[in-house]
Amino acid sequence: MRGGGRLREEGALGDLALLADTHLSITGANLAYRIGSFSAGGTLTIDNSGLIGEQTTLSAPSALIRDSHILSDSGTGTLLLAGAQWTIHDNTRIEELGSVTFSGAQTIELQNTAITAGSIDATASSGLRLIQTELAGQTLRLQTPNAAGSGIVIDQSTLSFDDTITLESASTIELRTSRIENFNSLEAVAGGDLAVSGSGITGGEVLLDGASQTLDGIIEGDHVDLISVGSITAATAGLEINAGALDVSAQSIDLTHSTLHVGTGLAQKGQDPDMLELLEDVAPGLLPATSAPNAAFIAQDGVSLGTLTIDGGYLFVRAPFLGAVSIAAPGDLFYNYRPFSDSAPIQVDPNSGSFEVGGSLTLAFGGTGD
Repeated sequence: MRGGGRLREEGALGDLALLADTHLSITGANLAYRIGSFSAGGTLTIDNSGLIGEQTTLSAPSALIRDSHILSDSGTGTLLLAGAQWTIHDNTRIEELGSVTFSGAQTIELQNTAITAGSIDATASSGLRLIQTELAGQTLRLQTPNAAGSGIVIDQSTLSFDDTITLESASTIELRTSRIENFNSLEAVAGGDLAVSGSGITGGEVLLDGASQTLDGIIEGDHVDLISVGSITAATAGLEINAGALDVSAQSIDLTHSTLHVGTGLAQKGQDPDMLELLEDVAPGLLPATSAPNAAFIAQDGVSLGTLTIDGGYLFVRAPFLGAVSIAAPGDLFYNYRPFSDSAPIQVDPNSGSFEVGGSLTLAFGGTGD
């Protein structure tokens, strides 16, 4: 790996356009060349090199960067990486930049790499892999728009961004033994399956959306929203969610192997206005303390939970049944249950678990019952 100190400028490469394969190697600890636009007609290899530039473009059909250091003097410079295949690894550091953009890529693989920039934007049509990599800055967007591709894989890596993180894949998203942290907003949307394994997600607003989801690890956020057209399942390794407010909606929900702790925030789903209006007329004293639930679970095929604690005391469930190990609230608990079909009979599941409340327990049943 190149030395960890400040790079010393050794010379200037300027703007270069080469038709053949190109191998750039600048040896010597902490030596760097100033660069503008550098393009190769064949494979571009940057090895053991230091590059400094304010508006740098590296362009090639295929590129390999290893054991190198790329930065700008101002800390606000731009780096554009244009080409079909990008492989960056072996302790490469890209930092002190305003933006880093990958353009026109089919595949991107970052391994044992650190990138720090105000914004990082990477689109790879066929697949994007991060392995033992650290990305940091203000905003991040990773995209894989090809449904037939390998999607986004984040393995043993850390994403730390102060504002927004967007992960979009027409295929799958996999988070393996990794951390996503410090964000105001995270949106991870997969056209295929979404899997979180042995990982931690900690920040503000969290949205996870996949055709099916399998989750284990820790998810913490002001509002956590889990969405699937298929199933949402907590793996046997265990899932812990700590959320100000929690929304979970899917065809089926099986969070039996989970510990859920919900605060006093307001969920965005789970409304039963007719029932609340009727309750206000006949028994206003039983109305919940807030206008919306703190935790909402909606599933056509049913809901199974592990342990659920709701500080705000307002739970909404719309499903043919709810099963849980335990449901707890430090004060009153208002449990609004509504069959998935309004005309379905109300069924109380004998395995719905124990209620542990510090105050009163109100069970409010919605639906027409016709």
